[in-house]
Amino acid sequence: MQTEGCWEARVTCRSNLGTYGALRVAERCGSFRKTADLLALKQSNLSRRVRHLEEQLGIALFERMNGGVRPTAAGRDFADGVRRVLNELQIVSERATSRPS
Repeated sequence: MQTEGCWEARVTCRSNLGTYGALRVAERCGSFRKTADLLALKQSNLSRRVRHLEEQLGIALFERMNGGVRPTAAGRDFADGVRRVLNELQIVSERATSRPS
């Protein structure tokens, strides 16, 4: 079994999943500060993760304003897709854990 690169893939997957979940919270809260507080993160780390994701995607997910953020049209579309994927992951996880070993 080839394991080269698996550690990096796990770290990337975990950090992206966390960022995707945080995007959903930020969309509802309208604030990276409030989102960071709710998720027990540093606001600067959350902002950096979102900015990095925006750079990877090549789109702005949020409009930054004094006192908060508002999702762009592309950000709303992306967040809707993320919501569907996270919901599906929840269903798959529940199925996997409800089956006898």
